[in-house]
Amino acid sequence: MLHRVTATLQGHPWDLWGLSQLFDGSDSSKTLVVATKPNGRPTFDVNDPDQRARFRMQGYDVLGQLTCDELVLDGTTGDLRDLRAVADEIITRLNGLARTFDPTFAPVRLTHLSYPKENGAGAMTAGDWTPNRDSTFLSASYRDLSARALRLAGADPAVNFVLDAMTLPATWASLYLVYDAISTNVGGKPALKKLGWLTDDQLSDLTNSANSSRNIREGARHGSRVDSTRPLIPLNVAHIYTCQLVVQWLDWLVNHGK
Repeated sequence: MLHRVTATLQGHPWDLWGLSQLFDGSDSSKTLVVATKPNGRPTFDVNDPDQRARFRMQGYDVLGQLTCDELVLDGTTGDLRDLRAVADEIITRLNGLARTFDPTFAPVRLTHLSYPKENGAGAMTAGDWTPNRDSTFLSASYRDLSARALRLAGADPAVNFVLDAMTLPATWASLYLVYDAISTNVGGKPALKKLGWLTDDQLSDLTNSANSSRNIREGARHGSRVDSTRPLIPLNVAHIYTCQLVVQWLDWLVNHGK
């Protein structure tokens, strides 16, 4: 049995209303945004504790609903979590079109997916959860390097910059920042290759993929591909290569008396 899934959107009242004017279900995929038309500029009662609390959490934002032919779940074999990526993709398209027509449009975001069923309803929140784990890659084997690198970071701007960059979400742009900083620090790309911290293929894969990926959500650096013939490595593999590069670089620095 197929279930029509509803994506609940959060956004400014006028932005949600604007989307509902653009997407009224009349297109081929029956994309429908349902929202209530605001009356002028949104306000709240500052004397009402509940309204004050709501404003602190949501600002002026309200909720709207999105349905379309792509948001359908097979009740027998489907998993609502599989539709998260589909919903994100649809909302990105809607936001992109709306922002094109109205530069003041504030993109809306997904709060949860839901669908009705015989004995109630199914639902999934869209929050970003910290993955649950039963282990850590950190160990005492890194203790000495960590202590020496921590001390070095206080005196070396390059080390401080790289460690700061490593705290950013892993994107092609942030990983290339790290690669570029280390390459410059050791004397350029030829010098970095000679040090052998990564193989020539690994370095080429890292830089080519960073420069060629056009995946916006992964932090694409360019609007065109540099080398469309060389296969791109996944972002998570590039992240591993970058971590290996940083470890080798830090070890090289502390053992060169920096």
